[in-house]
Amino acid sequence: MESTGVYWKPVWNILEGQFTWVLANAQHVKNVPGRKRDTKDSEWLAAWLQHGWLAGSFVPPRLIRDLRDLTRTRAALAQESSRMASRIQQVLEDANIQLASVASDTLGKSGQAMLAALIAGQSDPVPLADLAVGTWRGKIPQLRRALEGWLREHHRFLLKRRLTQWRFVESETEWIDQRLEQIGKEETKIAEAVACWDTVPGVDRMAAWGLVAEMGIDMEQFPSARHAASWGGVCPGNHESAGNQRSKVSGKTRGL
Repeated sequence: MESTGVYWKPVWNILEGQFTWVLANAQHVKNVPGRKRDTKDSEWLAAWLQHGWLAGSFVPPRLIRDLRDLTRTRAALAQESSRMASRIQQVLEDANIQLASVASDTLGKSGQAMLAALIAGQSDPVPLADLAVGTWRGKIPQLRRALEGWLREHHRFLLKRRLTQWRFVESETEWIDQRLEQIGKEETKIAEAVACWDTVPGVDRMAAWGLVAEMGIDMEQFPSARHAASWGGVCPGNHESAGNQRSKVSGKTRGL
């Protein structure tokens, strides 16, 4: 089978364990130019398999594939949350409310309380600033100046819709986190691997879940640490021909 898109997945899921599968990297089994047809591609793959030239791609066990679905969904939700936060900030800027100039986390506990009051119709900066809690209390004079804007009904409508959307994305993220922790309780080896990654400086718990989901827990699948780094996309690659470096840099990485 050729690993193009997600078309191989349903077949793999149904027949997994019944045959010896080889999932070929599409970049490695390109057909001869000018012969691009499905039938010719099938013949080409069959010929490569007959000669033993096909190198199968790494396909992790079903549990790890499930984890990938969860962690990648969470990553997409995190990106969407960031976009929604930027859109909320754009509405505030349009209304000349400079909340972000005083505090970076405008969607924290204090920020959400102020946004809710703005949406409800409050426009006086004094009671708005008084909603600050924690460290924000020391910034009340700056908050009063930052909250002096020209908020119209149009802005309130947009803020309400975008804040609702942001909260929905955040709640979906929490559901994903709960599901991951549930799997950790049910699968001891998974939990141990996550805990091990979490001890690495700079790797928090969610990053640990992502690493386990992408690399699995059985490192025997990688002949060496270099192979693992190359598979993860953090090993620089070179493009050299006749002594000349074809890329502008000596090596580049794909990134995880």
